[in-house]
Amino acid sequence: MREQETLKASKRGPHPLPSWEVKAKRLLKAEMDLKGATFKVLSRNLEREEIYETAAQLNRKINRGKFSAGFFLACLAALEVGEIAVPEGKPAMDKSGDEPAAMA
Repeated sequence: MREQETLKASKRGPHPLPSWEVKAKRLLKAEMDLKGATFKVLSRNLEREEIYETAAQLNRKINRGKFSAGFFLACLAALEVGEIAVPEGKPAMDKSGDEPAAMA
């Protein structure tokens, strides 16, 4: 069964998640730059959220771009980010799997 699932997944093309991971990493680093926050400052601020990671650990995790949505939100809260602009993705599909027609 796993072979069939793997074959089906490979026919769909590359997994789209890595591009979103890159967007999340860039967005988080941009917010750090806007706030003038270093990894050390972020580490201290995350302690208020009861998340204990060193500056070096944060540097590796964020630069790798492999972190959960919860971690991302905790970082934004620690940086006191009130609002963010969500990067655009592909247009949503309707129930039939077709892209919606462009609105006039």
